[in-house]
Amino acid sequence: MHPFKIPSAVLDAIAHEHWGRSPAVWRAPNEVPYATPEAVLAALRGLHARLDGGDTATIPRVYADGQPVGFRMDEHLPAEGEGFDAWEARVAAWARGRELGMLVSEVQSLGGDLWWSAVAVARALYERRGVTPGGAHSEIFFGNYRKSFFGVHKDSLETVTFVLRGRKRFLVWPYEVFADRPEVFEGAEASQVNLDPELDYGPHRDRAVVLEGGPGDVFFWPASYWHVAEGVDDAFVTTATVAFFPSASRASGCPFRIANEAISRFAVDGFSSADPPYAAPTSAGGVRAIVDGLDATLRRLLDDETVRRARREFGLMWATAYGFRRVPEEGPAPALDPADVFEVDAENPLRWLDGEDAGFPTSVNGLVVTATPAFLPLVEHLNKGGRFVVGELVAAFARDTLSEQDVLDALGALGSVRFYELVAREGDRAG
Repeated sequence: MHPFKIPSAVLDAIAHEHWGRSPAVWRAPNEVPYATPEAVLAALRGLHARLDGGDTATIPRVYADGQPVGFRMDEHLPAEGEGFDAWEARVAAWARGRELGMLVSEVQSLGGDLWWSAVAVARALYERRGVTPGGAHSEIFFGNYRKSFFGVHKDSLETVTFVLRGRKRFLVWPYEVFADRPEVFEGAEASQVNLDPELDYGPHRDRAVVLEGGPGDVFFWPASYWHVAEGVDDAFVTTATVAFFPSASRASGCPFRIANEAISRFAVDGFSSADPPYAAPTSAGGVRAIVDGLDATLRRLLDDETVRRARREFGLMWATAYGFRRVPEEGPAPALDPADVFEVDAENPLRWLDGEDAGFPTSVNGLVVTATPAFLPLVEHLNKGGRFVVGELVAAFARDTLSEQDVLDALGALGSVRFYELVAREGDRAG
């Protein structure tokens, strides 16, 4: 279905030899690229449509000569039908000789190959290391800058980088090289730290590990390593990263924020806590009484059955999103013909928690479909993976508890959350 995969030898090396320890580079280890230039263009056009529709959660950051400049959607994103060379030339003309850099965050949520490739990386590394509790995210870096607009810095991330277009160089240093600088605080090995952007790292160049490569090459560095990106020449370069938060408190999918989102949803649904009157802050012991009362309210919220169910649902979504904060939006349910054929990836099954007589959440790709026990035999059959014919599924599973329309509606709902990929349509064969 989605052919991108990193070879097991590379994944094993990342997970067991280099994770948390040391950087590395692999020369074009993948038969299929992480994402083609066409896939990147398609994703960025999708971002254009998302921004045009009012979703401002993933506005790119644009830099010229190392300084932030305002993002201009029609000038900085590719137009419909525009190829990569033409887009680069148009953006270069806009920059007027300045070095340009653009960062697009949460690109896995733009769908297409960028989602499936990010999932392939996350899933494979989670199988080898266990799910990192802080979650994951993916970014695209694009530009012709000679030195990263972020300067020398370190992230709180274990980072895998894929060179998609052009040549890229990273200089990476062990933590101790810059640990004595004034910007570095105690215990910063696992934290985000930006050094002075004017820092001249030339005197430290001979202590750096150099990761340099072209399209298809893969880089890795741990969260503890300082790094700076460099351009090898004046040409535009495009890279994609998949990065992992080792700490449970870092990403918005972490347990603490899952609880906050669950409480927020519950509040929208009309929750009203039966709290005792609070003391006045000016009275003796009033401040302590208020703080203790707020803490008691929080504990009641966390113990409430509705909030507990919401927490479990959010946790289920986070797990099936492989820790990614944002996922591609749910699409329309496809109108299925009995002769249609679709394919299910057994490595990306539909998951659920404890079943109930009433509707309960099932999840795949970080999205939720409500089900009842009557649908579970159908789902368990599909979770085995392979190719399925719609009409055959209807004939096999439309019984006393499910009508033919129930089965078709269920398959349509599963299509809306990308549980399967249609590989043969009745209309295509008729033509």
